[in-house]
Amino acid sequence: MNLTLILTLISLLLGVWSAPIEEPPYTHFVTFHITQDDQPLGDLVLGLYGSVVPKTVENFYQLAAMTPGYGYNGSLFHRVIEDFMIQGGDFTSGDGRGGHSIYGKNRGDFPDENFILKHDRLGRLSMANSGKDSNGSQFFITAKATSWLDGKHVVFGQLVDGFDVFSSIIKTPTNNSDKPKADIMIKNATVREADESDIKAEPTDSTSAEESNDKGSENKQSVEGSAHTGLWVLVFFAAIGIVAFLIYKKSIRKTLYTKLNK
Repeated sequence: MNLTLILTLISLLLGVWSAPIEEPPYTHFVTFHITQDDQPLGDLVLGLYGSVVPKTVENFYQLAAMTPGYGYNGSLFHRVIEDFMIQGGDFTSGDGRGGHSIYGKNRGDFPDENFILKHDRLGRLSMANSGKDSNGSQFFITAKATSWLDGKHVVFGQLVDGFDVFSSIIKTPTNNSDKPKADIMIKNATVREADESDIKAEPTDSTSAEESNDKGSENKQSVEGSAHTGLWVLVFFAAIGIVAFLIYKKSIRKTLYTKLNK
């Protein structure tokens, strides 16, 4: 195999591995109708990835569909950290110490399903936990890429609409415990399964087409950059190694040929 052919194959591999990762389709949608200090704030629309993490999605979906007192309806976003995330889902105590899943007994914690999806953009919906395999009902939505959470928290959805509402929540004044000073409540929630009319697209904000395009562009760059950096580095060094080996091998052959003809 000559050097030209090898370099061509390496170029093709780089082209394949640098292609952006396709997001899985949404299988379910949950809309949280939010109030702040008992005044309507707007809606957060969340798309769920049931084909990737079905058990985690089913837990969230069922909790959102329950009547007040038994799920997310009437619960608070009890923790807000600007430039990081908003956290909710504690429908039993409202302070981050409670809540439970729909599964089993003893608080109903369930194991981490997988870590296929990454915290690689604004609006990632992920499970809050107190350690490995301790998923209950609490969740958070990211304000930016938070890659240090990968492998520790299960991503199972994406904010697809209501970025203006999210922005209002993330900027709300909080106390020393990161709890909003004015209650931010999931007044109620509506749920539905995805159908053929749902077109998979980048998250958008209905209030600003220009902002939506900017967010989509940032999201795409984030996926391409964070998801493939490792592969790029691996292929790059592999290519250097192959080329160096071929040059070395050719040099040895030339030296031997020269000696034989002396």
